[in-house]
Amino acid sequence: MDLLICNIIYRNAQQDISEVELQKYKRFIKLLQSDNYNYNSAVILDTPTEYSDSAQDNIINIISQHDVLIITGKCLLKLDNIPSNVKMINITTCINYIHPLNNLPTELEHLIIDAGYYNNTLDLLPINLKSLLLYGFSDIPLNNLPSGLLELLVSGRYNEPLENLPRSLKILILSEFYQHKLINLPHGLKELYIGSDYYLPIEHLPDCIEDLTIACHHASIDKLPSNLKILNITYEANYDVKLVDSIEEIKVSSLALNLLYNLLDNYFPLSLKKITIDPLINELYADCISILEDGEMDKLEELRYNYPSIDIQFTNNYYDDT
Repeated sequence: MDLLICNIIYRNAQQDISEVELQKYKRFIKLLQSDNYNYNSAVILDTPTEYSDSAQDNIINIISQHDVLIITGKCLLKLDNIPSNVKMINITTCINYIHPLNNLPTELEHLIIDAGYYNNTLDLLPINLKSLLLYGFSDIPLNNLPSGLLELLVSGRYNEPLENLPRSLKILILSEFYQHKLINLPHGLKELYIGSDYYLPIEHLPDCIEDLTIACHHASIDKLPSNLKILNITYEANYDVKLVDSIEEIKVSSLALNLLYNLLDNYFPLSLKKITIDPLINELYADCISILEDGEMDKLEELRYNYPSIDIQFTNNYYDDT
């Protein structure tokens, strides 16, 4: 991955960039190196000013040599004439990004916006957009999403109803404050994340969902999707549901262990191969190991004994699985 960081005059391979800059832009580099993206080069704009017309033309010429554009710091570049070769735009500024995003390149595949308070519409997104990740949003309707969109994330205080989701959508991640009924979900949806403050009944989820995270405190669900493979539970709740025969992995926090035992006592699917437990270690205190109690550990040992084929693991290597 080649990086060009404007206003720092770097145009070398990543390993030639100073350690200071590597640390400053580490999260962007890590993102671009993930398996989700396959790009050759990126330009990072980190100039704390708006650009004059002539300067903007020069910047656009530089951008045309890269397929990823990252806007960070206090940069306020207008995105009206971005070259068509750009496939990913990441706006992560520490101030409010004020310019509308109505004329992005049609070939853009990934758009990430984490820009304070963004107060423009998103009705004219590129038709080829595959993923839209919105952080810190609150009240912008998303009524005209691209028909081929595969991934949508809305975080922060976002609470606008999502009733016209594209049928192509595969991944939906909802904010902690989302409080609308989960209706008309696409029948090709594979992954669903429900935020921590959701209090409405979870009903009629499409059977196509394979990865379901229920992070809310007061969840109630009528049934699990029949094709579910991964169930992730954060908090204790009263689930009067039966595990499905397709499930392969259950992930729980230590706050939801009793719920795990209740689900397994009710029905133990032979498809289940793995249980992953997060003991919620408090890293602020060296002497705080875990909130797991001896009785809970005994239950886990009993589970291991009764079902030796199941791989029971702990995150952060708290428990040494043998």
